Amino acid sequence: MPRWLERAGALSWRIAVLIGLGAVLTWLAFTLGTVTASVIVALIVAATFAPLGQGLRRRGWSGTASAAAVTGAAVLVGGLLLLLLALAFAPYIPTLVSAFQ
Repeated sequence: MPRWLERAGALSWRIAVLIGLGAVLTWLAFTLGTVTASVIVALIVAATFAPLGQGLRRRGWSGTASAAAVTGAAVLVGGLLLLLLALAFAPYIPTLVSAFQ
């Protein structure tokens, strides 16, 4: 058997395995939609606040202190966003309550 044919067979086998693995991972991601969405949101939050943590580490903060500060900042920003949403929808609460009754 020619050497090029052996290489082509080995390459095609690897490609078929990768396509199968990709299909299984895609199916699993759609099946576990909540988990997938949580992981994606966590990655976005981590990527958003990573420069702040790195900046604190460059300024001499310890890893624990910078992680605590970044976590506190993330919780504060999230809390402020929830407060702004609550204030934005506050005028519509009586309408919603009457609609449910």
